[in-house]
Amino acid sequence: MLFRSAIDGFLAMSHYAPALDAGFVLMLNMDSPAADDIVDAIRGYLERNAPAVVPTGRPLRADEIAAFDGFYRSDTPRNQILAPLEAFSFTRVRADAEGLRIGERRFVAVGEGLFQRVGGPGPELFFMRSPGGTVITGMSGIGDSGRKRSLLEVAAKFTGLGVLLLTMSLSLGHAVAWMIGAARGRLAARGGLSIRLDRKS
Repeated sequence: MLFRSAIDGFLAMSHYAPALDAGFVLMLNMDSPAADDIVDAIRGYLERNAPAVVPTGRPLRADEIAAFDGFYRSDTPRNQILAPLEAFSFTRVRADAEGLRIGERRFVAVGEGLFQRVGGPGPELFFMRSPGGTVITGMSGIGDSGRKRSLLEVAAKFTGLGVLLLTMSLSLGHAVAWMIGAARGRLAARGGLSIRLDRKS
């Protein structure tokens, strides 16, 4: 049984294995991928005498691969101030006939929409179909639930970000050129630099 909750800068989770009659509660003043490494270390100690778990996966059908593969992002950002930045944070799920991969972690299918990490104690990724599309949730490298996004949405967001960064870079370059020109007196012939405040009557 697994539970995980997090807010900015804090993370709490609890794990309990009935077969071992053992579990743990972990509370951290951090929320980073390192938390999963800590969980794996604690599990390794608690399960040191338990038989190794070898998940028996099944091959994915072509329609399942198409349904699971893609980019996922949460609809509920944790920080409303940073929400515009979180809009560019996607979880990339790669699917092939053998299962799923998120980063360096490999998952195999063990049920309808259920995936177990290779070497993990049980199913850790769950996919559900909703009116809004495919939704993913789980405990390994996901944390929050996320809805699958279209490639058009992903491309549009990063294209817009690229245009914004390019515009800001060009504006900054022009500002630096004007400042250097002013420092060298090259703008004197054009009246130099001045600050004008217009007040509406």
